[in-house]
Amino acid sequence: MNTFVAVEDEKETNAVLSEIRRRLKTNAQCFRRRVSHNQTDSQAGGKEFSVCWRPEEKFWWVIKNSAWCLYGTEDPSIVRPNYLLRIACQINPQTKRCSGAIVRDTGGRYFLAHSGALGGGSVGVGKDRFVEFLKRCKKRLYEEMIAPVTYKGKKKRQMLVIGRIDSSEFPGRLAAFVLLAAAFRSKPMANRKAVDQIAQILEGDGQLERPAGVKRPRQVGLAGGTAYERDPHVVAWVRRQAGGICERCRRRAPFADRFGEPFLEIHHLRWLSNGGSDTVENAVAVCPNCHRRLHIGRDAKEQTRQLGNAIRRDTRAIDKAARRVK
Repeated sequence: MNTFVAVEDEKETNAVLSEIRRRLKTNAQCFRRRVSHNQTDSQAGGKEFSVCWRPEEKFWWVIKNSAWCLYGTEDPSIVRPNYLLRIACQINPQTKRCSGAIVRDTGGRYFLAHSGALGGGSVGVGKDRFVEFLKRCKKRLYEEMIAPVTYKGKKKRQMLVIGRIDSSEFPGRLAAFVLLAAAFRSKPMANRKAVDQIAQILEGDGQLERPAGVKRPRQVGLAGGTAYERDPHVVAWVRRQAGGICERCRRRAPFADRFGEPFLEIHHLRWLSNGGSDTVENAVAVCPNCHRRLHIGRDAKEQTRQLGNAIRRDTRAIDKAARRVK
């Protein structure tokens, strides 16, 4: 196991932070966008920053100084300027002991690290909960990242070492961490690609409970029109219940996605645009062919009615089985 020492000199920290900014800005797209830091900011309209988007790794970043290093997963290029981007995590490598750190190995190479504490103004969300979530969903990644970091006075602290800053793999490793943080703190969002990415991680959580969902999803403006916010927990729960089998034709998913999982799409029996809820009762997992049929097929209404009746019966059976287990 590598051993690391925390960089606690302010000048050295700022120099490494400048190098991170330089590397991440390569091939990045920059936008003026409002960012939501916590609930108070969300209600007040957030704070405006120059947000840099990495389209290849699909995450955005703002590095203002060692106390303001923000990261998220929503694509700022497709949302309107007044849309609030949600922060997935902060990795602030201040010289004092906090959530983030610049650390150095025995070879003098710099790494970015995080304590695992992802409170960010959310009550009851702390280091232990995120680390346990990481162990459940990505145990191998957790084992690769966790390492002791020595601070002044020879005090050691277990931290998640994200990646070596001068490595070509650094942006990808940072993106993976930001996505995990977004999954842990996930809330309904309008960007479907981000919802699907987060749902993929949540599906691997053995303790994923049946979510309440959202009765009246919020409609938000995007660059190409409008979209409804969706809950990644609903997507993950419904797909996991389907077990790779289309809930309409009862056939296996036609192919595996880039994560190696059976590809199924989420269809709302009562469309969100018609006042439908984003809940497990109103959602089904279907193959792409059946999804199109439920939208534009000549018998779409009848197929939707039959599917809704069948899924309601299945949902009650699942609930009864869960109560028996308890």
